[in-house]
Amino acid sequence: MFTNATIIAVLAIVIFIFTTIAWFKRASRVAIPDNRLAFLLLWSLATLLGTASFFSAGAGWLSGVFGAAATLGGSMLLGFYALRKQGAGDTISVGDRIPVFSALDGEGEVFESASLNGSPVLLKFFRGHW
Repeated sequence: MFTNATIIAVLAIVIFIFTTIAWFKRASRVAIPDNRLAFLLLWSLATLLGTASFFSAGAGWLSGVFGAAATLGGSMLLGFYALRKQGAGDTISVGDRIPVFSALDGEGEVFESASLNGSPVLLKFFRGHW
């Protein structure tokens, strides 16, 4: 019925999907844990199992599709995490001067940080949690 390769590939894609859903549910609530080791280990496991399904007995098109999806998805999210730049560079502390920058506001108009000079300001940045 199901070959070893198919079982391994299905397990890999299930681990990948549930881990990714849990990650994005937490990200939408801005509740990603500081220790992300469990997510990284589960994505690594999905990637390894997906790759292993290609070399297991009875590898076929079904195991290939599920194995490729788990391998590609898991390695992609691990790569995004490895390439993240959060925490890099200088930080801004309470009472520091605002850095000079410009960006588009909600209406598509250019906003210049210099327009806030002399006013107390609270800046809140949202991030992708990678």
